[in-house]
Amino acid sequence: MLPILPSVLRTILVVGTVLVVATPSATAEEGDPAPLDAAGAEQLVRAIWYEGLPAEEAARIGAEGGARLVELLADPAEQAIHANVLLALGHAAPVGAYEAIAAYADAVPVGEVDRATFRARQMIPHALGALVDHDPRAMARLGRELDEPSRGWTFRRFDAARVSRLRRRAAATSLAMTGRPEARAWLDGSATRSRGRVAADARFEAHLAASRELLEQRIAERAQ
Repeated sequence: MLPILPSVLRTILVVGTVLVVATPSATAEEGDPAPLDAAGAEQLVRAIWYEGLPAEEAARIGAEGGARLVELLADPAEQAIHANVLLALGHAAPVGAYEAIAAYADAVPVGEVDRATFRARQMIPHALGALVDHDPRAMARLGRELDEPSRGWTFRRFDAARVSRLRRRAAATSLAMTGRPEARAWLDGSATRSRGRVAADARFEAHLAASRELLEQRIAERAQ
């Protein structure tokens, strides 16, 4: 068995039957991790994180690493890691992060998508939620996602309507997780509009109510 190296950044990658331990680039000094450069940022997003990409590591990404992530997100050949790249951009908030995430969100796929594309599209609201503390435009974009109509693409048993519901629910949850008082207006406004529709969505309204409760909990936690 390979030892787990003493490092802030570590994950075990399964490659066939071989275990590979991924470690970060050098640190500025012991106990003071250096910003992740382009190589370190790329290593982070290419790793397999069974419990999700760690926010504290993504937040260490520096300007060079952020620029590399923007390049990776714009490269269709790197679709397999786009979900990780999106979330890392949200937590790191480098220059151009919002523009890169928004451009990716606006490039709507057509027809049936593969698993990597589906995962990446579902990650967009979470990336925006992570970015809210650094860029206020992310909050408004999340708020608009609450009422976005179906975009038409599908994934396996998920038809276009179901994909739309998943995206809207993720936007509500991400708004709640921000713990920002400004999110109240977006959630409340969406709930009011939903109740006023002829074909009301009871499940979505219930999710909005639960998200509103979660938001208040998060606001209280942040105030402590």
